[in-house]
Amino acid sequence: MNLRLLKATIVLALVLLNAIPLFAAEPFDHSHSRFDRLLRTRVKDGLVDYAALKAAPADLDACLDAQAAVTEADFRTWKESDRLAFLINLYNAQTLRLILDHYPVRSIKNIGTVLRGPWKQPVVRLFGQSLTLNDLEHGIIRKDFHEPAVHFALVCAAKGCPPLREEAYVGSRLEAQLNDQTRRFLDERKKNSIDFENKTLRLSPIFKWYAADFEKASGSVHAWLQRLFTSQNPQSVRVAEFKIEYTDYDWSLNNRASKSPDQSANHGFILRTLDHIDQLGRWGGAALIATYVIACIIFIPGSILTLGAGVLFGVVWGSIYVSIGSTLGATCSFLIGRHLARDWVARKLEHYPQFNLIDRAVAREGWKIVLLARLSPLFPFNLLNYALGLTRIPLSHYILASWIGMIPGTVMYVYLGSLVGSLASLGQGGHQRTTAEWTLYGVGLLATVVVTIYVTRIAKKALSERVPTAEV
Repeated sequence: MNLRLLKATIVLALVLLNAIPLFAAEPFDHSHSRFDRLLRTRVKDGLVDYAALKAAPADLDACLDAQAAVTEADFRTWKESDRLAFLINLYNAQTLRLILDHYPVRSIKNIGTVLRGPWKQPVVRLFGQSLTLNDLEHGIIRKDFHEPAVHFALVCAAKGCPPLREEAYVGSRLEAQLNDQTRRFLDERKKNSIDFENKTLRLSPIFKWYAADFEKASGSVHAWLQRLFTSQNPQSVRVAEFKIEYTDYDWSLNNRASKSPDQSANHGFILRTLDHIDQLGRWGGAALIATYVIACIIFIPGSILTLGAGVLFGVVWGSIYVSIGSTLGATCSFLIGRHLARDWVARKLEHYPQFNLIDRAVAREGWKIVLLARLSPLFPFNLLNYALGLTRIPLSHYILASWIGMIPGTVMYVYLGSLVGSLASLGQGGHQRTTAEWTLYGVGLLATVVVTIYVTRIAKKALSERVPTAEV
């Protein structure tokens, strides 16, 4: 009897434990606050900072996880506006994730194969299924909602697309958001414009690709546009009298980073490397030094590494590690330039006229020119390391002058990194310059002036010695 009672108790306990998640499940956040925060942080003027987003994708993945957890039964109980807002946000969030999975990439069309392009990848998690972006757009959104304005809200990660909105779509404001998004897209003159003289509408190919949706809503593309124009200006022209031409569609990535894809890749790679260094414990300092040496040799900018050192190790140890790493890296590049790659370095320097006088200046003034060059932003750090290898400065003088000249910038950037607080924040950019930065820039400017005066005087003196004054 006791055994039966025990079994019944265990069975009841298991049933209750399995039921707990059902009672504990939180309702879906229809304000889409996490996705909204991500868009406000990573999107500006419709363009996306993919490098920063790839360096810190946790919020995006959390959004997708929350969307995937929604059941179809719950979804069907929502208001229509909430359902459409959810699906638009899901499409845009999953497109961002698709780009991150292949970033750096120049265009979304470079993802996948000819037969199975980006919109045919089974990447969308919805109602326990794996769907494609085509399934989501054509099989659900267009089929169930019949709202042509969604074509100005669904963004395919191309510059030719409507701009990605800097906020999430929400059911309570969806109509106003779609109206604003439509006006915003039509106001982009490279994509849509009116030529009154020739009575021509120059429209985005979106109006050609999805003409059926506009025709179903208003009878024709002309009629749909007429309704829109009339609502804004009752005295507007009769667009039915205008012919339609389509503008070119720009499929390049809607990336707002000013850096090239290769530079963005370096940026993301450095942040991931710093994350690995952070996990090495007491060996992290040695790993940072080794990474800095490699970065110097292969021309990877050290600014993010220096800031990262401040995040990981603080001002004191971060400055020590960076000082050692940058000095060793500069020395390795110097020796490679002097002994192994003189011809290559010489050809490289042909594109930088400011290096032409360095050799003669260093020969006359030695370590002082090296010190000033290290303080001056006029000379790119990594290339300067190789360039000085072609001069006649002794190695010991080069090392000492380089080490001393790099200390101010090293300490300042490590200090700034220590204020950032996390590696993810390094990818955000856009911070206001501090007094310390402006001070260092002032020192750099002064050093630039001094080194310019130095090399100019030396050049003039050398020229006068080389070309004697003609005798009268």
